[in-house]
Amino acid sequence: MALTKRLIRIPSVLGDESEIGEFISSQLGEEAFFQKVPGFPPNVVAERIHGKDLPTIILNGHMDTIRPLAGWVGDPFKPRIKGNILRGLGASDMKGGLAVLMNVFKKVRNNRINLIFVGTVDEEGVCTGAYEFVKKYKGDLCIVGEPSGEKLVLGARGRYVLDITVKGKAAHAAKPDLGTNPIEDMAEVIKALSKVRTRKHRPIGAGSIAPLEIQSGEGSLTVPEVCRMQVDRHTVPGETQRMIRKDFSSVLDRLRIESKVNVSFAERSTPFLEPYLTDRRNKYVRQFIHLFTTHYRREPDIAFAKSVGDYNVFGSRMSTMVFGPLGKGSHSTEERLDVRSLYRCESFLTGFLESL
Repeated sequence: MALTKRLIRIPSVLGDESEIGEFISSQLGEEAFFQKVPGFPPNVVAERIHGKDLPTIILNGHMDTIRPLAGWVGDPFKPRIKGNILRGLGASDMKGGLAVLMNVFKKVRNNRINLIFVGTVDEEGVCTGAYEFVKKYKGDLCIVGEPSGEKLVLGARGRYVLDITVKGKAAHAAKPDLGTNPIEDMAEVIKALSKVRTRKHRPIGAGSIAPLEIQSGEGSLTVPEVCRMQVDRHTVPGETQRMIRKDFSSVLDRLRIESKVNVSFAERSTPFLEPYLTDRRNKYVRQFIHLFTTHYRREPDIAFAKSVGDYNVFGSRMSTMVFGPLGKGSHSTEERLDVRSLYRCESFLTGFLESL
């Protein structure tokens, strides 16, 4: 818990991860070094390599948090504990899990595996740190310490973001009949989103669609010419970018509106995150389940993430498991972490890695 509290005290809002990176490096000692990430502070990497032919296990946690929300009561960077609950910005997402992985890396002394810890930047953005890391490093297994509630997460949905532009005709707002209002036509687009196809996947679930942001207006008494909307599209295995574009176009092209509708994918500096699924029959997964059953005296709950993160970057390249402490309220003003869960996760993951 002490390490988690120290991490919370260090502000590490997306894009400002330098200080926490320096601290993590100092805690991991001479095995740690920095990896450059274009446009961001560096990742922190620590290696314990015993042989090039040995399996390589990667421990991943992200160092950044979202910005403190307006509704925070008190100092978000001052950890508060009541009973077994620790509160503070990043307590759940994911400084608790980050502390667990740091301690596990320091404790494990298994010379039958290569062990690499990486604290990544920009996870709350477009995962630049994770993408930069996998350009150089490969692993046989990645364990991501996101708050899974001590469930074993073996897959996740992917995500695309689309830009929908509705172009009408500008006019004086006192004479709206002389123009074509794209805001009114965008309302028809929004209603039509419920008809855009999404697909289901067992066991990950179903894809989803959600409008995120709408922009329009000329700042004067004018019917605007353009209205823009950004739409989230979470995907499941089997859904491709080409397929998604076709799904949207097939519905929106049939709308009976005067404005012209254009669908494109949002620009970003890294690839969109693809869904992934780790096979339950994988030898590391089977060993994890066996030891979990012994350690916890019950089989683990198997889960699949609804949203995306660095685990998608790793999951598309290697077997990936998400396992972390019981946390709640991520991306809210009620972010909190169960301290007892921290110790359970650290103990179990240490034993798991020693058993490989």
